[in-house]
Amino acid sequence: MEQLITALYCRVSREDDLSELSSSIETQKTYLKKYAIENNLTHIKFYIDEGYSGTSFDRPGFQELIQDIEEHNVTTIITKDLSRLGRNYLTTGYYIEHYFPTNGVRYIAINDNVDTSLSENEFTPFRNILNEWYAKDISKKIRSAYRTKAISGQFTGSYAPYGYTKNPKNKNHLLVHEPQAQVVRTIFKLYLEGFSIYRISHILREKRVLTPRAETNKATGKYGSSNIINYPFIWSVGTISNILENKEYTGCLVSNKHQTKSYKEKRLTVNPKAEWIIVKETHQGIIDKSSFEMVQQMKSKNKRTKKYFRPNIFRGNIYCGDCGKSLSLSVRPDRKTHGTFECSSYKRYSKIKCASHYITYEVVYNYFISNLECVLKSFKKDKNQFITNLIEINDISESTKKLNIKKIEITNRLNKVNEVIKNLYESYVFKHISDDVFQLLEKTYEQERSEIMSEIEKIQNKLDQCQSFVSDANKFCDILSTIKNIKQLNEKTIHTLISKIFVYNTRSNGVNRDVEIRYNYISKM
Repeated sequence: MEQLITALYCRVSREDDLSELSSSIETQKTYLKKYAIENNLTHIKFYIDEGYSGTSFDRPGFQELIQDIEEHNVTTIITKDLSRLGRNYLTTGYYIEHYFPTNGVRYIAINDNVDTSLSENEFTPFRNILNEWYAKDISKKIRSAYRTKAISGQFTGSYAPYGYTKNPKNKNHLLVHEPQAQVVRTIFKLYLEGFSIYRISHILREKRVLTPRAETNKATGKYGSSNIINYPFIWSVGTISNILENKEYTGCLVSNKHQTKSYKEKRLTVNPKAEWIIVKETHQGIIDKSSFEMVQQMKSKNKRTKKYFRPNIFRGNIYCGDCGKSLSLSVRPDRKTHGTFECSSYKRYSKIKCASHYITYEVVYNYFISNLECVLKSFKKDKNQFITNLIEINDISESTKKLNIKKIEITNRLNKVNEVIKNLYESYVFKHISDDVFQLLEKTYEQERSEIMSEIEKIQNKLDQCQSFVSDANKFCDILSTIKNIKQLNEKTIHTLISKIFVYNTRSNGVNRDVEIRYNYISKM
């Protein structure tokens, strides 16, 4: 039988004083390993989160630990103290008092004398509260320090804006990065000459100019997504637009544009412009102020104003059937059509990544209405027969039959393996086989037993899904029964009816593209 893991969890973040030796990852690893060895806790495995705040539990190392717990591979978790596990007292308390015990996991915080295998842990909740207060106090101090630096004209960002680099002698001061600055000047020049942002993106691609993210990835290894690695010269319209609107290119420092809502919430939100901190002449400008203002005026005039409000009832439900990305709707007031859908991958990467999948809103709408009319007609004619047809189309009866046969077969094998293991233990007890033979056979059969039980669990999950199909089919029928006028469907009703609409690049009739509708609750229709 496989030995269970003793998990040694280490964490440090920017909120910790990294100058203290006790805070380093290496020191924590040495400390925890020594404790485990001295207390005969074997089969150790390290889980490490470096640079992650204790107020959030969405950390890769911790999530790996949770995954191992879910798979029943962990027996004990050890941290240096409670604050290494987390600084959110509610969530930390949930894991220590509920999640770990429920999953049969012992938790030890060495310096805080916490051991869930013992009963004396009354002060643990108070320590968790103190840890959260510490995180809150540190967050306030950091915010105050950043604001003070911003007001005094010091740059505080992690990375310099595209076109600049941090001064090696003073990281709070920006210096012009001439190769990138030349790209910024080119973008402004082309726009002032009348080139559209979309056309500028194609020019930069043709010249094989690295995007800002690709430049950062090349220099630091950060932002290494597949798109950035595979398409390093694909400039998005949004990136170029942001460059054209960035006042920092005139020599100003703009801070406090984004902020987290609280020390617990790490997602950034955009602050109103009135709250931005703007300090003039903090660094050398790349674009002169008159050119920058002229660009802002041109961008303001070029913003399209929709003369007609045309709701898109398929918003968030329509996808490319080939690359899986969403189809974006373009609405032009000068056209007679409601709008046209195109693959978002194609719009950004052109034919390099996908095809256009161009299809009008009317074609999608008419296809959906026609399909739904057939569904409603069948449902209203005979609900029971409608559900029976759904069961047959989705092969529920046949799948259930095959799954039950498979379950019986492997259950019989499990019973035989259990009998073999029982006889094996008896033979070992009565000295009919040696220790080496017993250990080898035990490991082999225990592994097979574990694999069989895992397979049985998977089959049972599938059987449960088959059993719930009839209930899901009835839920779908309940939605259909609420539709009174098929021509007056709104976005909310569409979301309750369908999960996704896929548009493929192929054309079934030589004219219209293939469209597939996937309804909620029903796999096939």
